[in-house]
Amino acid sequence: MTTRRSGSGFSDGIAKTKSGRWKLRIMVNGRRVKRTFRTREEVELARDTLQGRAELRSLGISVPDPTAPPTIPAVLDAYSRECVALGKSTAHLRSIVQARGLFVRWRGEAADADVRRKDLVDFVGWGKRATDSKGRTLLNALVILRTALAIAELPVPKLPSIELPARQPKTLKADELGRLLRELPIGTVARTALEIGLHTGLRETEIRRIQVGDVDLKHGVLLIRRN
Repeated sequence: MTTRRSGSGFSDGIAKTKSGRWKLRIMVNGRRVKRTFRTREEVELARDTLQGRAELRSLGISVPDPTAPPTIPAVLDAYSRECVALGKSTAHLRSIVQARGLFVRWRGEAADADVRRKDLVDFVGWGKRATDSKGRTLLNALVILRTALAIAELPVPKLPSIELPARQPKTLKADELGRLLRELPIGTVARTALEIGLHTGLRETEIRRIQVGDVDLKHGVLLIRRN
């Protein structure tokens, strides 16, 4: 195993970044290892451990390979576990599972997490050919991957821009509105809000601002608060 010394600030494979973190860049069995650590003690321990393992392998002693690069599925799994621990919504957890499935279909379970922007452009091109997504699902997967990479303290490439189709507003026919009203019990908040919206044309945010004193039933007046 060799260490890297250059004019880029690395000494014995270690350099301090402007943010105060410590970077490790060394060659292990012909593979370049790049990692970032919080403290100098951590980066030195990692370097010494890698060197010791390489020496054991040179003596014919089998040891686990700690230099295998992290994979996209593993990074997303770690992000999912953190979201579960933090009590994130079920919808968000489902979106992580969906993103993981897309990336596995793209490059398999061993997909390297050391991705560049050109890799993500390739992912988008693949997704538009291999899936029915018009772009939103792919963009959501990219955003989730970016978040997972940042949490794992791995390089986060710039996301490619994706042109998304305009969202079409959901409209209901008169008979559909009638069925919806009949399903909502009289006097409930949902039915009252819906009836106000249908009779006045108010936006949802305006309906939410209505207070008891804003309603004058005697004169049939409703005060609308704009802010």
